[in-house]
Amino acid sequence: VFVEFPKVQPVLSTDVLACDVGVNIGVARSDGYKSKSLRPLLNQATVRKAARQKQGHRKKSSRTTVKQMLDREARKAVTLAAQTGKTLVIESLQTLSNLKPTGTIGGWPRIHYGERVRQIAEEMSVFVWEQWPARSSITCPACGHCDKTNRRGEAFHCMACGFVGHADTVASWNLARWARGKIRSYLEKAAKKKHDSHNRLVTVPL
Repeated sequence: VFVEFPKVQPVLSTDVLACDVGVNIGVARSDGYKSKSLRPLLNQATVRKAARQKQGHRKKSSRTTVKQMLDREARKAVTLAAQTGKTLVIESLQTLSNLKPTGTIGGWPRIHYGERVRQIAEEMSVFVWEQWPARSSITCPACGHCDKTNRRGEAFHCMACGFVGHADTVASWNLARWARGKIRSYLEKAAKKKHDSHNRLVTVPL
């Protein structure tokens, strides 16, 4: 069945909602929202996988339940952005695809979440801005001090100003802050270009 609906051009705004994907907090948003951890899902999948292998069953991907949770979180974020007229900020998918897989589950959950956000956002006419995510979880959102020692596991403690928070939430705040500055600069350049183009089109009377 094919369904046709009018496509509305999304509007780019400096009012943003940023999302960061991790293991200890599945999805952390810049509005303070924290989803459930991915770790219990991964642990359950590991136990089920071991039991199936012991019984001689075919292997089953442990990613299914994680993907289902990330799909729900993606729809929540896009729906909120649509209701509030915000630009949704995610980590750059091109950057994530070029990173070497590290950590408990590598980078595929972040890529999957970003792809689902883009798909749903297209349906709901929400503008998605992809932000370079490097050092987002080790940079202080209060003073801008960037150092690996700022982060210890889930905990973030700035060595310069003493700011304390959760590393994933801090990352979402930094993504929002950086994207806001980039978007503002982009809009200013676009407005200047439009103004210059309009001036060139004005005819001079003889």
